[in-house]
Amino acid sequence: MSNNVRPVPPSFGHKALTAFISASLCLSLAPAQAFAVDDSTTDTTATTSEAPAQPAPASTTDTPATPASELSDKLTEAAAPATAAEAPTSAPAVPSATAAPSVAAPASNTERAANRVTAPAPKSLADVYVDGANGNDDTASGAVDAPFKTFEAALKAMSDGGTVHAKGTFALTETVTIPAKATLDIYGDATFTGAGKNGFILSKDATLKASNGAKLSMSGFSTALIAQAGSLITDGIYNFENNASASNGTTGISLNGTVRGSAGRDKLVITANDKSETNFYGASAVFENCTVTVTSQNTERISWTLSGSWIDGKLLTLKNANFTVAGINGGFYIKPSFTDSHFTVAVGPQGAQRTGATIQNTGTISNSTVSINGGREAGLSIGITDGPLTITNSTLDFNNGGTGGLNVNTGKVILENSTIKGDGKNSGALYGAQAKGSITFIGNSLVETPATANSHTGASQSGGSHVVLGGSYHVSYVPNYNSSAGALFLPMVRITAMRNLCSLRLSTQA
Repeated sequence: MSNNVRPVPPSFGHKALTAFISASLCLSLAPAQAFAVDDSTTDTTATTSEAPAQPAPASTTDTPATPASELSDKLTEAAAPATAAEAPTSAPAVPSATAAPSVAAPASNTERAANRVTAPAPKSLADVYVDGANGNDDTASGAVDAPFKTFEAALKAMSDGGTVHAKGTFALTETVTIPAKATLDIYGDATFTGAGKNGFILSKDATLKASNGAKLSMSGFSTALIAQAGSLITDGIYNFENNASASNGTTGISLNGTVRGSAGRDKLVITANDKSETNFYGASAVFENCTVTVTSQNTERISWTLSGSWIDGKLLTLKNANFTVAGINGGFYIKPSFTDSHFTVAVGPQGAQRTGATIQNTGTISNSTVSINGGREAGLSIGITDGPLTITNSTLDFNNGGTGGLNVNTGKVILENSTIKGDGKNSGALYGAQAKGSITFIGNSLVETPATANSHTGASQSGGSHVVLGGSYHVSYVPNYNSSAGALFLPMVRITAMRNLCSLRLSTQA
């Protein structure tokens, strides 16, 4: 037997022992902090997975077979220390030095939504609902079944050009502005009370409407509704009461845009009965397919510009509208543009004033009725210098009970196919022209009175102030008639158009 003994290659057990000792040395050199356990974590145990030992590569050198008894002894020696060094399986595993502590996950959106409804993002909703009685800003989504309570919250959630739908009872402490291109829809009856400030401002290109037959009521404001030029008020029933202050010139409403119903005159109805309505509309306002009734409660004229319904000669545009003013104090001065409408000056709480209405500028009245129920001296006075007042296919109806009905101070009034009508209660001539005024009748025109008194007539201060163009006429005198200077004709004067028109100027008849 040769003395040259080949070295026996390391067995599998020997390799395992070597790997275990190396790992133990590495762990003994790690800092203590690496083994700290986070007490805040709920799971203090961890399992580690070790990679399986790789088998030794096959040797390229021929190795004689080892006897079975020898191999058994070597395996026993190699396995013994490894068995003694193994950690018990029940001991906690050592965490990695880089492992982060476990943190509980935050509540999900679904869990939060179960506790409360999250308000929509600002400017995100095209339609927003607000209910002064049943709304809740904290839980609202802005939908019809989860409305906001305040306009402040609703407008923040409404997108540009959106619609805020309102109903219920509101106590407004601040002015609410409806922005351009937005719509305020009163979709159920809504009542607003104020604390002396302005109520709503309807911006240019904004719209106010009331759907489903709903009513809007406002009281206690300086000016309840300010509709700027370019705004639109459409179908709905709007009531304003006890707004404004008679002492500072404020008005219950201020209308400067378009007031237009969809059809007829009863789908859009505005009624205002406020402490003062001085200049409550602007020259840019247009009233169409609507009924508007405005009463001023003011019984004291503080000045010419702080009186009940003083309007300083502004353009008043009516198209298929009923328009009534009452409670006049300093007078109602207008520049008319009436088409298919009914304009009424009514007696207010303080009774009739000196003049019911005054027209200061050239204008037109077509297919319309003007009813004057107030005016101690004259129902309607004309004082124009820039052109004629043309009245076509219309009626002037005087029930003021004053000295006279129509009084042309300066300027020219032309009536074509029109009627002057009186109830016979005036003490002076029903109509007349002063030295610088004139009245011209054209076509089928009619003067209607009871024809029972000398005052049921027309008069002028100078000859030639009354002109009849075309047709024939009939004059009927009462038995005790005494003409005034320039008297034209008594009631029952009918001007009937003829095929061949002629011109006739009537002078004073003695």
